[in-house]
Amino acid sequence: MCARLRQHRRTKRGQWTHFSVLEVWKKIREDEVRELEGVLAETAADGASRKWLADPTLGRMSIRVTTPVRVVIIALCLVGVLAAVQRTVIAVLHQPRDASGFTAIERVVVEVMASVSGIDQGTPRYDDLTAGTLAFEKKYEANRALILLHVLPGGLILLLAPFQFSDRIRRRYVAYHRWTGRVLLVAVAISGISAFIFGLFMPFGGWRESAAVMLFGTLFFYAGARAWVAIRRRDVTTHREWMTRMFEVAVGIATTRVISIGVGALTTLSLREAFLVSLWAGFASSVVAGEIIIRRARPHHVPMRAPAVARNPR
Repeated sequence: MCARLRQHRRTKRGQWTHFSVLEVWKKIREDEVRELEGVLAETAADGASRKWLADPTLGRMSIRVTTPVRVVIIALCLVGVLAAVQRTVIAVLHQPRDASGFTAIERVVVEVMASVSGIDQGTPRYDDLTAGTLAFEKKYEANRALILLHVLPGGLILLLAPFQFSDRIRRRYVAYHRWTGRVLLVAVAISGISAFIFGLFMPFGGWRESAAVMLFGTLFFYAGARAWVAIRRRDVTTHREWMTRMFEVAVGIATTRVISIGVGALTTLSLREAFLVSLWAGFASSVVAGEIIIRRARPHHVPMRAPAVARNPR
């Protein structure tokens, strides 16, 4: 029996949550076994639905990913958190600028980008890189308070959201899960509004950046709102799906940074064009990957219907 249960654990992950051990007659027929299984399946389906809806810490759909995917997600979250820390340091510390107009941190960033992209100093591409980076950074320097309202909640989302998808944490620390969810929804509102301001009124990439911010920013807000409405109705499955969609958009900004390295190394696009390609590719790939994870997590089995049980008239 233990071997059979271990096999079911591997093959029916995401479908079974409990099992029961029943004692039956030794001479029970196969059709009677199927009838008993049908009765139990029907009873479990009716009773479980009420149990799942009554307990918001549980759900019939569990977002599970393979270990390589989990490693990639954690790495992207770390990239986003480090980027938020970098932006915060630049915004808080008023560092002096050199003769070319860069701070010490900005100069390091430019040299790293040039080295990764294979751009030599004194070339037109290097001049475009420095000029574009300087214009990009000065926009943020002129709006220090706004950039803090954007990067601090954004970094908080990437830092806390992965723990929300842990079944172990969600079931053992229910209060933590609920309060963290409230904090994340507030962070979504603050970070999203500031992103709209930057993308629509101060776009570095023109109307194409504004279009990307409008599209994915709207999805960001909509996903957070749908997740909140779903959990208020105790619809845990829908709540988890929309929180996943919200998280995938948040991860998109980190994905954009990773893709920008490849775009800079493999193409000769200007900084502005490379930024636009990375922006669209980063967010689109994150959204598509998240949607694949959601659809793979949905149960594809149909509960068995109990066959009619003939009863002897009395």
